[in-house]
Amino acid sequence: MHKYPLASLLIIAGIPLSSNIFFNSLIVILLVSGALYFILTHKSEEKDESWTLVLYMSGDNGLSDYVDLTLNRISDEGGDGSVNVLVLCDKRGNGNTELLELKGSAFQKMNLSLVDEKWGSELNLADYKVLETFLRWAMEYGHAKHTFLSIWSHGDNYRSFVSDNKSYMQLNQFDMAMTNLNKKIDVIGFDTCAMASVEIFYELKDYADFAIASEKKEPNEGWPYDLILKDMKSGKSPYSLTKSVPSYYVSTYKGGEMNPQ
Repeated sequence: MHKYPLASLLIIAGIPLSSNIFFNSLIVILLVSGALYFILTHKSEEKDESWTLVLYMSGDNGLSDYVDLTLNRISDEGGDGSVNVLVLCDKRGNGNTELLELKGSAFQKMNLSLVDEKWGSELNLADYKVLETFLRWAMEYGHAKHTFLSIWSHGDNYRSFVSDNKSYMQLNQFDMAMTNLNKKIDVIGFDTCAMASVEIFYELKDYADFAIASEKKEPNEGWPYDLILKDMKSGKSPYSLTKSVPSYYVSTYKGGEMNPQ
């Protein structure tokens, strides 16, 4: 992610990924204020059930100062018990990896050993095994009907993403994590730069029903998770939620800066 005006934020994509849909169905392309996203015409928008938002925040890099900003937007919206918000985050420095759960209007710190008894106070979030272990635990702990995994970090398309200090996750490693998980989830979001491409979405088709990503650079402040959380609390379906995120993104950064909602 970068500090860039809206003019540089050309494309956000929210796209159904199942192979028969992705390759054989009509895709509608909508251009809204410089943001491009894809939806499918035959999906319904019915109200749905419970959600778990799994936020994987690798900020042991130049994004370290923006971790709390993202978390504060979520806590400002607050939880009502209907949505699980589980966060694994890391900032610059040693011994500061945190496991967090939203409780009401604040995040509560949890012991990392709840996820894996071997975990210490500093994890390498670029390690695909850490992602796999955390996501598996979060889905079991949240025990919700729907799961939204958001990868929050730097991104460089198929070359690398999830920057932790001087380590990077490769696409084939992400593939291994999701293969080992052996559970298809509803939405995968890349709150990073440059992850929206046919190559990336093709790799994800067996692991999620929908994906959201930016083709170009994103602001360091990241996505409007307060609005995403509000939609989850209202019971939006995966399709409806995926379709809404690009619009929220555009309205949040209208004029090139984060706007209060």
